[in-house]
Amino acid sequence: MLIRTLSAVILFPIVVFVMINGGILLLSLLGLGALIGVYEFYRVMKIEKDILAIVGYLYTIGYFILLGTDYSVHALSFITSYIIVILVISVIKYPKYQIETLATAFLPLVYVAVMLSYIYIVRMSEHGQWTVWLIFICAWGADTCAYLAGNLFGKHKLSPKLSPNKTIEGSVGGILGAILIAVVYGILIHSKVNTEIPIAVIFGIIALGGSILSQFGDLAASGIKRIKNIKDYGNLIPGHGGIIDRMDSVFFTAPMVYFLMILLF
Repeated sequence: MLIRTLSAVILFPIVVFVMINGGILLLSLLGLGALIGVYEFYRVMKIEKDILAIVGYLYTIGYFILLGTDYSVHALSFITSYIIVILVISVIKYPKYQIETLATAFLPLVYVAVMLSYIYIVRMSEHGQWTVWLIFICAWGADTCAYLAGNLFGKHKLSPKLSPNKTIEGSVGGILGAILIAVVYGILIHSKVNTEIPIAVIFGIIALGGSILSQFGDLAASGIKRIKNIKDYGNLIPGHGGIIDRMDSVFFTAPMVYFLMILLF
């Protein structure tokens, strides 16, 4: 627990600095994190040195480069082309690959790289310098509140097969805690954002959706770990594991915050 706390204390100012500055610094850091996360996923699936994985690394790098240019509108086409490349490789290497391997090769490009990139997309959007913090409030804020509520009130298991320590009471506490933090944050910065609906209300709604989905993100990553019988995806961050271990809920909250931001602003 001490190592985990120390890692968080060290990482926190780095995250704050990068988020405040945004731009190429944020894009580069997210790209590096995504590349490491894609590698972690491939390693768990035992294909990290395969040609499919190598192409996946190149596409991850290419996606983030594209995202930072005027051609980012073509990102969807770029990702689509990766499916074509995977299938072309499967034909050339036939019958080496099973369909499950091909699907596994494609998944982390979307699950890790694209979903993580929504942090950059939110940050660079209108009002993004304020809204981007909701991604972490919904993910890490909810997780902390869920931990506290679970320890104090937890009695009923939320998903005993996937995560035996999580409780329904903890889950509800996490959601309510995230909403409270988001509303208070909205009240504090209300003068910075001009909206028809009070910004605290908008942030509360976003926190509701984001904090619910963040728990599915955590459980989804746990499900893969249980299927593959591993404790962590990596050991990059002492006490936290790898990129996927630390960002699993963020993968889900970042797109959700973006979609609700577009809907509500």
